[in-house]
Amino acid sequence: MTNEASRVNASEARSTIEMVESARSAAAKTLRPPKWLNVLSSLLFGVLTIATSLRSDGSVSTLFLMLSATAFVLTAVYWLRLCRNRGATTKMLPLGFTNLLFHAAQAAFFAIMIFGSKELYESGVTWAPYAAAFINAAALSYMLHNYPTNDWRVKAASQ
Repeated sequence: MTNEASRVNASEARSTIEMVESARSAAAKTLRPPKWLNVLSSLLFGVLTIATSLRSDGSVSTLFLMLSATAFVLTAVYWLRLCRNRGATTKMLPLGFTNLLFHAAQAAFFAIMIFGSKELYESGVTWAPYAAAFINAAALSYMLHNYPTNDWRVKAASQ
């Protein structure tokens, strides 16, 4: 684009949009966690779901709940350190209303799965915590792989 022209032609506008989209895609690829870390954090979140659903006062599942929660937080901290070592910083809070809705929808989905499976388990549906754990782990893995920037508009291209 030239500074002298007050109008931008269509090809310059398209090239600018393509550059912005390629920069977003490159950022998403940089922020994507390694596959082993994605699998580990997803499995830990699944264990966290099961342990929350099966938790009763003073049982072994309470120990698993505390251990899996601690390990899950440690994997998140490790991922943030990896991003920092790559020269990228992640935003902790969503920017903009649509990203806030995206975060809220993710949080609501995971919370409904966890507490819904707990209620179903207490109602006698013994397989509900395991199904919810699988669904939560798969959803988290999908989100970490395809939306590493937590921006609903930027879907990372598969490698």
